[in-house]
Amino acid sequence: MSDHSVTYRVHDFTCDGLGHLYTGNYLRYIHDAGRAAWRCWRSKAGIDGEMRAAWMPAKTVLDLNKPVFSGEEITLQTRMLAADTRSAHVYTTLHAGDSGDPAATCQVRWTVLNEEATEDASPAMPWLSSIEGSNEELTWLQPAAESSPPPGALNISRRVGWRDISPRGTVFAAAFMDFMVDSGIRAGEKYGWDFHHSMDEGFAFVARRQWIDLHMPLHLNDEFDIQTWLYNVRRTTAYRVYVLRRKGDDRLVAYGHTYWAAVDVNTGRPVRIPEAFKEDLADHIATD
Repeated sequence: MSDHSVTYRVHDFTCDGLGHLYTGNYLRYIHDAGRAAWRCWRSKAGIDGEMRAAWMPAKTVLDLNKPVFSGEEITLQTRMLAADTRSAHVYTTLHAGDSGDPAATCQVRWTVLNEEATEDASPAMPWLSSIEGSNEELTWLQPAAESSPPPGALNISRRVGWRDISPRGTVFAAAFMDFMVDSGIRAGEKYGWDFHHSMDEGFAFVARRQWIDLHMPLHLNDEFDIQTWLYNVRRTTAYRVYVLRRKGDDRLVAYGHTYWAAVDVNTGRPVRIPEAFKEDLADHIATD
């Protein structure tokens, strides 16, 4: 099965306050490119129609190697690694401009996620095994093992809104990253480190790697809780963990981690995490 490529132009409205392509929008481009690849592969396999509504990225590992800016042209190449009757392992590279090295890479395991049944009980799709994969094995890199929530772990309650819903009736997979990143921003604000204060200190965190495990879909007006905290804080890097649970039955919806690197906002070079930041967020940082 040959690789499938698609090209986009990055616009201002997809970038963040630093002028970089926003973290969640990497996944939007990657998932859109992935669905284009699926349409191509299904057509070549003689399969008509769309994928199941609950066909979602159950496991994602996104590596961000360098920033992408508004106006740049990005090319995404999606490759099927392996597939069986219930899931598929896909690898995507994102190149910006003429750079030979990818700005981002992403591994995704797609499968059917049902609300009332476990993933293993999802309906089989026999045609999946007819799609030829490259049989290339990539290691699922794991985050540092997190500690128990500290006393200052932030708990946020949210309701799924209209803009979070895809045409398939479930929350966009990339929206889960939005929920996670937003919870981290709100944690910083709670302890006095909002965007403006960080800029004044010449320091910011940029995501280097993002893990998201989805366990079930969410729908319009579903209510859920997010718990988040920092851990494994080192001289220039830190991890943040996110746990999303549906209100009412407390079912695990998603679990995520971000590996953050501290950079100088003027040069983009690595810097030490300010001691004042560690002191102000001490209750929010797990130490065991």
